[in-house]
Amino acid sequence: MTVKTEIIRINPAIASAWLEKNTINRPLRRTVVEGYKSALERGEHRLTHQGIAFAESGELLDGQHRLTAISEMPSKFSLEMMVTRGLSSDAFKAIDLGLKRSHSDVLRIPMGLAACARFMATIHNTSKVGITPQSLIPIVEGIAPAYDVLVGFDPKHTKTWSGASVRSAALLQMMRGVAHDYVCMTYYSLNHMDFDSMPPIGKALFRQQTKGVVNGHGFDMFCRAYKAFDSRNANLATIQISDPSSIIGAAREVIQDYVLGGKKAPTSGAKKVNSTNFKPYGTTA
Repeated sequence: MTVKTEIIRINPAIASAWLEKNTINRPLRRTVVEGYKSALERGEHRLTHQGIAFAESGELLDGQHRLTAISEMPSKFSLEMMVTRGLSSDAFKAIDLGLKRSHSDVLRIPMGLAACARFMATIHNTSKVGITPQSLIPIVEGIAPAYDVLVGFDPKHTKTWSGASVRSAALLQMMRGVAHDYVCMTYYSLNHMDFDSMPPIGKALFRQQTKGVVNGHGFDMFCRAYKAFDSRNANLATIQISDPSSIIGAAREVIQDYVLGGKKAPTSGAKKVNSTNFKPYGTTA
C-alpha cells in the first residue's frame, strides 16, 4: 500500500466527480454542509492538514460534507486542500474519533464567553448554521468588556442562571445602557437565590423557571431574562411574553449597533460595580 498526500486545488466540478466515489460514508447532514458553505462564502477556509481522503480502492473515506459544500458553490470557485490517496479501507473506522475542539478551544477564551457569543450569533443570524470560531470574533470583541464586568461581579456558575441565554440577556441590556449595578445585582440574586435582593421581576422569573413555565435555556428564557434585566421593568410582578419576535428583533438591533457597530450606550451604564459596593434592590448607597 502506497499512501500519497498532496495539495490539490478543488473546484465544484472536481468535487462533484469525487462525490461519485462516496459509497461508504454516513448519511449526509445538510446542516453540516450549509455550515461549510457559509464559512466558504465568508472566505474562512484555510489550508490545513485536514482534507479529503480516498481508500486504495478509490472509495471516498473522508470529506463528503466538505466536497458537497464545494460542489454547490459557483462554478468559478476553487480552493486548495490536502488530498490523501491509498489508505486502507479499514482507516474509515478510525476517522473523526478524536474530540472536536470547541469554539472556546479555538479562540482561547473562557467557555462562558464563547457560549454567549455563539448564542448572540444565533440571534443576529437567525440560524445556528455556519457559526464558526472566526465568525464569532467580532461578537467576542464587542461583548468581552461587559462580560468581564458581569462575571467579575459574580463568577459563580449555575446550570440555569449562568447559562448563555441568561448571561446574553444581561450583557445586551448592559451594552444598550441599563445601569450595570442593576443588571449585576439582578444576575447575582438569581444565581445565588438571594430573594431579599431580587427585584420583583427577578422573583417572577425565578418562579416561572422553578414551576417549569420556562425552560432554563433557549430563546424563551432569553426573552424573559431580557425583560428582567431591563431596570424599567424592575417592579413588574409577572413576566408575559406575547410576541417573542419583537424581543428578539430588539436584541438583534442591540447586537448590530452596540456589539458589532461600536455604538456607545446612551447612558452612563459603565459604572464600575463589585461586591463591596453592591446594594440589594430597594436600598440606597
